[in-house]
Amino acid sequence: MKSVRSLLLLSALLVGACSSAPSAPSAVPATLSNGGGDGAVSSQAITIERMRLRRVGGNDIVTGLATGQVIDAPVNVDLDIWAEIRRQESDRARLVVDWGNGNVDSSGCGACRLVNRYTRDGRYTVVARVLDLDGAPGSNTILSATVTLNVYDFDRFEPIVFNQVSAPDAAYLSGTTKIDFSALPNATPVSSISNGALTVSFSGGVSFVKGSVPGGGWGTWSAPPFSESATPAILYDYAASGGTLTLSAPVSTFGFELEPNPFSLQAFTVQFLIMSGSRVVGQIPLVVNGSSGARLFAASVSGARFDKIVIVGPGPIGFGIAQVRYRP
Repeated sequence: MKSVRSLLLLSALLVGACSSAPSAPSAVPATLSNGGGDGAVSSQAITIERMRLRRVGGNDIVTGLATGQVIDAPVNVDLDIWAEIRRQESDRARLVVDWGNGNVDSSGCGACRLVNRYTRDGRYTVVARVLDLDGAPGSNTILSATVTLNVYDFDRFEPIVFNQVSAPDAAYLSGTTKIDFSALPNATPVSSISNGALTVSFSGGVSFVKGSVPGGGWGTWSAPPFSESATPAILYDYAASGGTLTLSAPVSTFGFELEPNPFSLQAFTVQFLIMSGSRVVGQIPLVVNGSSGARLFAASVSGARFDKIVIVGPGPIGFGIAQVRYRP
């Protein structure tokens, strides 16, 4: 193993989410946890956690709506916006959404969830707000987001072409943007990373901690031309068997370097998904050496854009990732 470390992170979380929100994870002794969650006990008035755009009965299209986002969405599919909030029992809130197609609707929280179906291709401006009904007039908007939806029939743009990027060469580095998390202190639990334009959220059984190579929780990495640097800032989990990376907006190129925890050859497959994580359009299987053998898992796509990445490992052996890059 690269390091022997036992971390205990006790997280007492209470999710005050509307609709059918999953319960927050319970604390597990002697287990590395990302310490994240959708809510917390609060003595404050209503506060928003996030607004999600989803396919009804499916996965998130965007996990956190934010003003300025441009989002691909399918036509003739039920979509919903779901606001997750935390509040005191006496608080009242309302979700109001202008879907941009003549449908303006509201829901108490309560449900805090509204559904809409676009029946025509088009470009729609969506305005979503969560209002505090107990707030003072003029200052009762808890959160608002104005986003643009590009609505179309995804299948019309077939064929989708998937291309693996095998090494971090000059073209890949110059054509992508890096999400730099190196300023985080080592040993910090990390549930997501962001550069302000794109957020990558981690789930699916992985609980990352920020580290560095060497001496910051991780012992080895590869060197150029197989990686950008032999001494990167990394995110690691000593025992994860895989994980899911959910993107806050779809992208045309996405990649990261990965190295297994054991000092041995291990098989990993990384799947690249589109359409709110509902369709795998390509995957990269590689056998990676845990002793100075980190390799790049990166791909680009035409005809669609990635919105979710799934890492599949050989078992609960752990792994680290570094150099997270994307192109919109």
